[in-house]
Amino acid sequence: MSNNHQLAGLVPIPGILEGAAAFMRLHRLGGEWDLQHPAGIRIVEAWNVFATAFPWAHVRTLSFASADGKSEWRREESTESSTDWLQRVVERSPEGFGFEAALDLELVWVDVGGRLARSLFPDSAYTFLDAVDSFQTLAIWPNLFTDEIRVYAAIPGDEGRFEGSPFAFQPAAAANRAMLESSLRSWEKTSGGTIVSWDSELVDGVMRYGFGPHAVPL
Repeated sequence: MSNNHQLAGLVPIPGILEGAAAFMRLHRLGGEWDLQHPAGIRIVEAWNVFATAFPWAHVRTLSFASADGKSEWRREESTESSTDWLQRVVERSPEGFGFEAALDLELVWVDVGGRLARSLFPDSAYTFLDAVDSFQTLAIWPNLFTDEIRVYAAIPGDEGRFEGSPFAFQPAAAANRAMLESSLRSWEKTSGGTIVSWDSELVDGVMRYGFGPHAVPL
């Protein structure tokens, strides 16, 4: 899991997808997975397992809660890595309650001309660990995982309302689905935990390990 803004091979998000991702992030949930760790999971261990399983998720902010209060790491303000920071604050308050992280996601996209590329979609996911119950949630906001997605644009003269239209997204969707499935399976294998539930407000076809090949936007 990287803290670096300048990631090799990444390009700016095309405008049509930047607006779509922002709309979906503000309004509805693309996918959510509940991850049950083995009992007694240590906070730093849980973080390291997640970071290793999801190398395409880049930390924007990370917070740690304990009886002493809440501490927060911000990528744009810190000179140390999120992992080093978490290790340090947990050592100071070992009986912590858990962590929360806002994530930028490195995802593949295709534009109307058929160009395939990767971009960092800002503030597109969130993960939360309840260390008391050894329970973690991963939420992803935009749907960039189905072969057809919906892109949104403001309705002229109707402030605050948006209209969605279909947008062909294969083969980018297949690449994103494969990446998510690989990460969720890796998390289960490495953690010894179990993905216990999954849901979506944007997609019909969410599954234990991501999204099925025939998933469609709602």
